Amino acid sequence: MSSGPPDRERVPPAEPGDRIHRYEIIELLGSGGMGVVYRARDVELGRDVALKCPWRDISSDQHFRARFLRESRASARLSHPNIVQILDAFERGDVPWIAMQLVEGETLDSYIAWKGKLPPRQVVGFAEQLALALEEAHKHRVLHRDIKPRNIMIEKEKRALLMDFGLARIMRDTEAGSQASTEETTLTGDGAIVGTPRYLSPEQARSEDIDGRSDIFSLGVVLYEMCTGVAAFGESQMANLIEAIMHREPAPISQFTYEVPAELERIIRKCLAKRPDQRYQSTRDLIVDLRNLRKELDYDEASSSRSHELTPPRSKRRTALWVLSYTALVACAIVLWSKFFRGDPPIPRAEPTQVTSGAAWNGEPVLSPEGTRIAYTSDLNGNLDIFLIDVHGGTPLALTAHTASDRDPAWFPDGSALVFTSNRSGAPAIWKVGQMGGGATLLLEEAREPSISPDGTRVAFSKLDSTGSSRIGVAPVDDPSAWRAITDDDDGLWNHSGPAWSPDGTRLCYGTQSGVWIVPAAGGVAKPLGDSHGGDRDPVWSASDFVYYSSFRSGVHALWRSETNGTGAVRVTLGSSRESHPTISADATKLAYSTAAPRNSMVLTDRSTGESVSLGGSQPEAFPALSPDGSMLVVASDRWGPKFDLWMQKLDGLRLDGDPVRLTDFPGHVSHPVFSPDGRYIAYYRILEGTRDVFVLPAEGGTPIRITEHPSDDYHPAWSANGDAIYYVSDRDGNSHVWMTPFADGLPAGDPVRITSGTQTCLSPVCSPDGARLAYVSASDTSQDVRVLRLDGSKPPVQVTFDAEAFKVRWDGMTGDLVVAGYWGEKSKTIRAVSPEPGGDGAPPEKLATFGGKNAIPLFDLSADGNLLVHLETDDRGDIWVMEAVEGKY
Repeated sequence: MSSGPPDRERVPPAEPGDRIHRYEIIELLGSGGMGVVYRARDVELGRDVALKCPWRDISSDQHFRARFLRESRASARLSHPNIVQILDAFERGDVPWIAMQLVEGETLDSYIAWKGKLPPRQVVGFAEQLALALEEAHKHRVLHRDIKPRNIMIEKEKRALLMDFGLARIMRDTEAGSQASTEETTLTGDGAIVGTPRYLSPEQARSEDIDGRSDIFSLGVVLYEMCTGVAAFGESQMANLIEAIMHREPAPISQFTYEVPAELERIIRKCLAKRPDQRYQSTRDLIVDLRNLRKELDYDEASSSRSHELTPPRSKRRTALWVLSYTALVACAIVLWSKFFRGDPPIPRAEPTQVTSGAAWNGEPVLSPEGTRIAYTSDLNGNLDIFLIDVHGGTPLALTAHTASDRDPAWFPDGSALVFTSNRSGAPAIWKVGQMGGGATLLLEEAREPSISPDGTRVAFSKLDSTGSSRIGVAPVDDPSAWRAITDDDDGLWNHSGPAWSPDGTRLCYGTQSGVWIVPAAGGVAKPLGDSHGGDRDPVWSASDFVYYSSFRSGVHALWRSETNGTGAVRVTLGSSRESHPTISADATKLAYSTAAPRNSMVLTDRSTGESVSLGGSQPEAFPALSPDGSMLVVASDRWGPKFDLWMQKLDGLRLDGDPVRLTDFPGHVSHPVFSPDGRYIAYYRILEGTRDVFVLPAEGGTPIRITEHPSDDYHPAWSANGDAIYYVSDRDGNSHVWMTPFADGLPAGDPVRITSGTQTCLSPVCSPDGARLAYVSASDTSQDVRVLRLDGSKPPVQVTFDAEAFKVRWDGMTGDLVVAGYWGEKSKTIRAVSPEPGGDGAPPEKLATFGGKNAIPLFDLSADGNLLVHLETDDRGDIWVMEAVEGKY
C-alpha cells in the first residue's frame, strides 16, 4: 500500500478503546487512500466486526457522505457466503461508518505475495466462489466496479470473499477534478502508477457506461494474476497502462507456468476480451464453465489418486518372496473388493433380442412399468402411429390410427394409459389414450415429448418459447393449463428435448444441443451431465440412479451410461446400427432401445428434362448449396470427423466431376452454406462454444471473414439480389428476426439493420431475384408457414402458405414462384412450388420432390435459373430391441 504526503497529514478518526455508536474500537486493521478499518466489538450483540470509515478530508463533502451511506445500505442487501456482509451503516460527527463481517484471513494480494502462483485447482475454486458472489450482486443490480486482489479476502486458504461493493465509483466521482489519489493509487512526479487502474475494464478506462461484463473483465485480470503471480497489465506509466488495457493482450499464461490447463486459460482469455459482447455475457455462463472445469480437475485428481494408491512405491525392495506374494494378494483383494463392493456396478450381462421386424420404421420405444410390454412409434400402416407389442415379440396392436402423425409415447406409472404427441389438432399437442387403445383425449396444447412423473401427478414436456427455442416445461396432470417452463437460455444450448424423470420425481434430465442436462423438477439451476457431449441425447433415468442416453462420442451411435454426477461414462451397446432412445423397466432388469439404418443420398434433378441422379454415398452430408450456374455443389460433412466442414464438389451436368475439396478446417461446426449471386463467395454460419455467427468464405477457399460479432445467435444467411448485403436470422433483440448487414469488397460494410418485426420466429430468409421482396419461414407454437415481405416497407408481410409446416424456402428462377420444403399435412416432407402472391386459386401446391422417411432432413437448393434442384433423400428402416439382464441391474 502506497502512502504519499497527503496521507501523512491524516489523523486516524478513532483510537483503541473509543466507543463509536455501539462499537468499541479494539485495534487498527489497516488504512489506505480511501480510509481506515478497525477491529471493533459490537457491545450489544457481543461479536467482533470490521468497522470502516473514510478519511475526514474525504467525508467532509456532504454529497459524498450521503452517497457513501446510500450505497452501503444498498450493498447490505447482498447476503452470500462469498460476500463480506455489511451489517450496519451510520453517521457520527459528520463521519460515515460501516460495520462489516470480520473475516479471519488475509487479502488476496497478501496471499499471492506469500504463495506466488496459485495451483490451478485453487484458482478455479476461488474463481467459482467469486463468480457466484458477483452473480448475487448483479442479481440485485449492484455492480462492484473495483474488483482487485485487495478487495478479496481469503479465509483459511479455502474461501474467497468479495468486499467493498460500490465504493470505487463514489470515490472516483468525489475526487474528480482534484489531484487526490484513488485508493491504492499514487501519482508521483514522473507519473508512475500502481493499484486500482490495473484492474479497470476497457469501458471503465474510456469512462463509458458499464454493466456486469465490466466486473467480469476485472475478475479475469485477478484470475490472471492468481495463475501467473504477475499483473496482466504491468505498465508503470498511466498512459501506457490505459493503452494496454484498451488495446493490448496480456502475455500468454503459458509463458509463466505450464501447470494451468488450456481450458482455464481459455476461460480467462474470454473474461479479458476487449469488447464486452465477446466476453461472458453473464456470470452464470462463467460459472457453468468453471464448474465443468472443476469437475474435470476433480475427476483427474481422483483418477490419479486411485492410480497412485494401486501402484507400489518404487523405493520398496523385495525383501522376501512371501512378502511380495502376500502384498500382491492383499492388493488384489483390495482391488476386487473396491470394484465389486464399493465401485460402480458393472454393466449387466445380457444378450440383445430383436422385438420388431419388417420393412417399417419402428422407434421411440418405452417399456411399460411392469416391463412386459413396449409402446413405440411406427409407420407400419403408412402413417406414424402408436403401437404396443410384447417384449418377446409377436403381433403388434395399434393404439392409434389417426391420419395425423402420432409419436413420442410415454406410460402412466400404473400402466393404465399412455400419453403421446400428435398434430391431429393442427399443431403438436399432448394426447392421452388407454393402454388398449380407443378414443384419445387432448391433455395439453402446443407441447410435445411428454413424460409422466413417477407418482402420476405431473407431466413434463418440451415447448417452443417466443424465440422458437424448445424449452422444458412441467404441468399438473389434473390442470395442464397451469404449466410452467423450468429451463431457459442458461440451461443448455438450444432445443431442450426429451425430458425424463428421476426415480424420486425431484429432477428431470433432458437433451440439448450441448448434451444431456439435469434440472430440478420444481425449477432452479440446471447443470450438464458431467462432460456430456453435443451428440448425447435421448436420456432416461434408471431406478439404479444412472442416466442412460444415446451418444456418438465414440464415433458410433451407441447407448452410454453415466452416474448422475456425470462421472463414470461407459458404453453399454456396440453401436452396430444407430442405437438410440433407451428405455428401462421400473425394476431395472430390462433395457429396450431402437436401431435405425437410414440410407441417405443426395439427388440432383434436371427440371427441364425430368432426369434425376442419386449421388449415393454413405457419408452424413447435409446442407447442400448450388453455385448460381450449377457447376459446383457445396455440402457440410463430417466425413473426416468429428466436426462438420464445408466440402466443394464440381459438377458436369448431373455427374460428379473429380474429387471433393475441403474448404474449411477451423474450430467449430459449419452449417447452411449459400453462394453469393456472382458465385465468388460462400456465406455460412459457424457454431463455436455454443454461439452461432455468420461468416463469408471465398468460393475458391481461403480465410473466412466474420460478418456478425454480436453475442446473440446469428444464423441462416442469405444474399441480397446483387450481393451487396447479407440477410440472416438473429435473436439479438429477444426474438428471432431477420437482420441485414451491408457487404462490399469481401467485408462487412455497415451496421446491422433489423428487417422483420413481431413476436413470431423468423427462419430461412431468401431474397427475390429482383431484390424487391424477402421470403422467410414464420414460426409460432401453432404454425410454421412462409411469408413474403416487400423490402421497401410499402406493405406488411403476407402469408402465402397455410398449414405447410415449412422448413425452408427458395425463389424459383425458372417460374418466379417460391419453392418450399414442408409437411403439407402429409406423413412425408416434400418440396412444392407456391405462388409468392396471396390468394391463390386454392389448388394443392405442385409437388417437385419427396425427401423420404420420418428422419429425412428437409434441405434443398436451386441453381439461379431454377433448372437444377438438389435435395436429400432418406429411406428409413428401424427396429426395437430389448436386453434382459441375466445378472445385475441397469
